[in-house]
Amino acid sequence: MKQSFQIKSEMQIISIINEVSLALRFYPWVLVQLARPHSQINFKQ
Repeated sequence: MKQSFQIKSEMQIISIINEVSLALRFYPWVLVQLARPHSQINFKQ
């Protein structure tokens, strides 16, 4: 019982880390796009 709870919490931590790393990769790009409103937004980058 305790072991399954530990695995669940570890999976939760991993998913949070994945979301944070994705946000850290994505937000600077968003800030660059906002800083240069004249540039065309290209989602393929």
